[in-house]
Amino acid sequence: MKCLWKNARHVGYMTDGSPNFSLAALQMFLSHFRLSEKTMDLAWEVFDYRRRRQSELIYKRIGVSGEKEQKTGVSLREIYDMETKAIQYRAEARYDKGIEGHGSSEELDDLETRLKGGERYLALFCEFPGNSMLKCPDLKRIKRLADAYDFAVVVDETIGNSIDVHVLPHADVVVSSLTKIFSGDCNVMGGSAILNPQGRYYQQLKSAFEADYEDNYWAEDIMFMERNSRDFVTRIKKINDNAEAICSVLQGHALVKEVYYPKYSPTKQFYDDCRTPAGGYGGLLSFTFHKKNHAVAFFDRIETTKGPSLGTNFTLTSPYVLLAHYREFDWAAGFGVPADLLRISVGVEDEEDLKSRFATALKAAEAVGL
Repeated sequence: MKCLWKNARHVGYMTDGSPNFSLAALQMFLSHFRLSEKTMDLAWEVFDYRRRRQSELIYKRIGVSGEKEQKTGVSLREIYDMETKAIQYRAEARYDKGIEGHGSSEELDDLETRLKGGERYLALFCEFPGNSMLKCPDLKRIKRLADAYDFAVVVDETIGNSIDVHVLPHADVVVSSLTKIFSGDCNVMGGSAILNPQGRYYQQLKSAFEADYEDNYWAEDIMFMERNSRDFVTRIKKINDNAEAICSVLQGHALVKEVYYPKYSPTKQFYDDCRTPAGGYGGLLSFTFHKKNHAVAFFDRIETTKGPSLGTNFTLTSPYVLLAHYREFDWAAGFGVPADLLRISVGVEDEEDLKSRFATALKAAEAVGL
């Protein structure tokens, strides 16, 4: 493994990658974390790893002997598309205990009860915040449970992003999709995993990542990722402002039933526990109308790009559940995710222009009638 840079607080490595999930521009990535005051006292090692193998690697390296080989995993997260379905199916087979699909404090109550009753786990996986209802789990409580009952915590902070939130103190591993807003330009793919050196599994995980390393990340992808990330900080600030402006437009309209955004969520306290001093509330929001025909009219009229991804420099509107759970609306509804939910990934466009576009689409919904 080649050491790319080293200083008093940080050591960075270029590590394993695949065409789909790889870390790019490690030094640039780490420099963004330095901007948060909360990160200055932590020494980190930054790794890239094939994302689809991360959970299996963690299970393998934590459950190395004896009793731990009998442990399973639990996913405390909101449901989303095929990744959670894969977890659901795998729960019936090898590793995972299952899904706590709301990411709620009530589910943590249930988890704690099971732990007290003797159940044991290798790891807990969660998002911060969740996709697509933007709720946040109580990471402080999760960390206390992990310390008391000896399991690892893996947090996906893709939606929260490293400028707005700082979750590493509460996790053993923090993963993020660099394909999303870290790049923003939709022309390169990447992913990252950060190991917390203060975590109890640090040495085991570090050894596992080092042993599995393959240097197969394409050089031009690294160049594009680094180039795209240069204005990461300023883009996040712009996106945060735009997202709050859009929320204001939606919340003030009579046809809109609910707006889901970390700032207005019942779990705002948990988000604020991890929010950086200058951090905002991110660029992803969802909302519903009182009636489905209003949602259809709005979606047909809104002048943004439309598609299933998130974290683009341009605003992206998605009929999220329709695309991700078309054959399982009832299953999604069981986790509190309505079929006519619209999800907005906010971009860096002019704020007034965006507000105007949303106002125009809302007028189209009004024209449908009550």
